[in-house]
Amino acid sequence: MFAGSDTTSLAVTWTLFLLAKYPQIQDQLRAELRALPRPDNLDDEAVLAHYQELAAAPLLDKVCRESLRIVPPVHSSIRVATQDDVLPESKGGEGIYIRKGTMVHVPIEGMNLDREIWGEDAWKFVYVDFGYLYLTLISPRPREKLTTRCCTVRIGGTTFQRQSNPYQVSTPTR
Repeated sequence: MFAGSDTTSLAVTWTLFLLAKYPQIQDQLRAELRALPRPDNLDDEAVLAHYQELAAAPLLDKVCRESLRIVPPVHSSIRVATQDDVLPESKGGEGIYIRKGTMVHVPIEGMNLDREIWGEDAWKFVYVDFGYLYLTLISPRPREKLTTRCCTVRIGGTTFQRQSNPYQVSTPTR
């Protein structure tokens, strides 16, 4: 098993589910992905070019970020302070003093769904460009962008394959 395979597969699964629940977004994403050139072969150059095209697709990026915001593969994280620090308070004030060695719980899902941050639509898959306020709380380390980009490209590749054929992802009818 490769590291990150479970979180990536969860991200892909939830993104496809959200696209099934929101067919209008699925249709817009399908149009964006169908406009991308299809590689004629799978040599290294073609794969790199296709990766770059997927990585630059604006709606795909928004859909993936919104999916990761609503249903993060990692719901929370515990960190240990490596030095004394003061966490700022959102409403001003003196902040919260954290002593070196203190365990800090980071409620990723709670912060990503907080209506005070995201507004009344916090629990909806709306992919609105918030400027982009997106809280990438998968990991506060330098690899954070790499993690998000890997998820985006994996989701993009999967949805590209699904969106390039005539079938539509949908939820079961009752």
